[in-house]
Amino acid sequence: MKLRRTMHLNVFLSQSGHHSAAWRHPRADPRNAACLQHYVALAKSAEAASMDSVFIADGLSIGAEAQYEERRNFEQPGPRRRH
Repeated sequence: MKLRRTMHLNVFLSQSGHHSAAWRHPRADPRNAACLQHYVALAKSAEAASMDSVFIADGLSIGAEAQYEERRNFEQPGPRRRH
């Protein structure tokens, strides 16, 4: 019996994209990072493209630095640690 090999494709979503300048794209909207409907629309697009799964890391929060940088965790922001 011949072994049938399959490939499973996953979509890994990041709030502003995986490139550090993705937020600069003309159609990028920073409000989408906290918009459930945005992620639903992306999941539907992935499904239409026959993707097997969608992964969204549990990394969304808005802290005091929100106007300066993207936060990627659900935990309450605390003091920054120096390494």
